[in-house]
Amino acid sequence: MSPRVSILVPVYNVEAYIQETLRSLLRQTFQDFEIVVVNDRSTDQTAERIVALNDPRIRLYTNPQNIGRAGSDNVGMNLVRGELVAKMDGDDLCHPERLARQVAFLDAHPTVDVVGSWVQCFGAGRMLFEYPVQPVDARAMMVFNMTVGNPSVMLRARLWQEQGLRYDDQLRQTEDYDFFGRYLPQLTIANLPEALVQYRVLPHSVRPAVYDERLRVANQIRARLLTTFGVSYSTRELHLHNIISHHPFQLGDIMLEEVHQWLWKIYVSNQESGFANPAAMLRAVAEQWFLTCYLNPDRRHNSWREYYRQPLARHYRLPPRLFAKFAVKNFVLRHLKRS
Repeated sequence: MSPRVSILVPVYNVEAYIQETLRSLLRQTFQDFEIVVVNDRSTDQTAERIVALNDPRIRLYTNPQNIGRAGSDNVGMNLVRGELVAKMDGDDLCHPERLARQVAFLDAHPTVDVVGSWVQCFGAGRMLFEYPVQPVDARAMMVFNMTVGNPSVMLRARLWQEQGLRYDDQLRQTEDYDFFGRYLPQLTIANLPEALVQYRVLPHSVRPAVYDERLRVANQIRARLLTTFGVSYSTRELHLHNIISHHPFQLGDIMLEEVHQWLWKIYVSNQESGFANPAAMLRAVAEQWFLTCYLNPDRRHNSWREYYRQPLARHYRLPPRLFAKFAVKNFVLRHLKRS
């Protein structure tokens, strides 16, 4: 009899962490599952550590050659037997209730294809990634960035089996944003507002070449998504869009008024295309407007004044704590400029 859930874990050289990761899965309160581990030709003792656990729920497959994360995901999706597939990285940890809560959510919401959760970093970082909960917001905000944490995802296997979805196995970086962005028109994505996955942040930094490749691919995906949302753009506007999506604190020669004009254009273009819920898109661009102003208090003009001068300020519900921090940052910088 096939298990209800297959947990797909692609791994490469994670010998120091893989047993802890798998134990966090084996301890799930929901027990109708299998774990499919796709070993991408690890050169360390990863495979041996997996075998040493000696648990019949773990199925280990080793690729004939190293093919990368996207290729390993595609291989794994051909091996799973469950109706639902939970994604997991080989060095992260799961909350004991993760599977139970995601299965219950998908059972209660049959029109949702993918459910993720918030993700708590640990190790060398402590950030909490709070992804949009409602499907309308997850779709609208995808025009800026990934709106579901790949290691927290549970999706329906029929997306592969019946609809033919696949990761782009030519990509070695950012394959998750490419996947969810490419299939966004046919996916309904939601997130549970709790951290059901702990994402391990390692102390060593990402190699510059890898970072540059991730950014290059992400920029290409955003360009494609703008077209999906029905937004036309110039070279300058695409540059602006990528900057505020990835580095909103480094505007360079971009003025805040120009940012607002672009965000308003996204909102109006989406109204015409009808791709995303209009109210959700308004929330998305309004939040991006606040974030850009908040992170640029030392612009050539007053970011506080510019923020409230523009229409989008009326469509973002600013939490009191952020309001206070925004005001203090602008007051201090203005005072320093005068002194």
